[in-house]
Amino acid sequence: MVEQEVSLVKMNSELYREAAELVEANQIDYPSIKNFVEVAVRNQINLIKYDIENREALISPNGKLKAGHKREFTNCLACGSVFLNEKEKSKKGKKLCLRCTKIIKNLNKFVD
Repeated sequence: MVEQEVSLVKMNSELYREAAELVEANQIDYPSIKNFVEVAVRNQINLIKYDIENREALISPNGKLKAGHKREFTNCLACGSVFLNEKEKSKKGKKLCLRCTKIIKNLNKFVD
């Protein structure tokens, strides 16, 4: 028979009241305050583990998403959408998505 370890954690009374209000409002998802705290702690642990395991793989040191070693996500200056761009082109100043580039080239024909 496996014994289940039980521990008591002291909690700030204000925080406990907030948790109690949330549990009372949503008794289907959280049948008790103990359950609410366990779910919250488990979710926080999972977020920390995910962040530690994937920080190097997904996010660059300056906070941008990585898309591979040759491409990166860039915001289009014209429409604001995010698109994949080659890093070399980004460094040289290409900051427009393919759609906006085509529109500007077509409009450029009408400008003298």
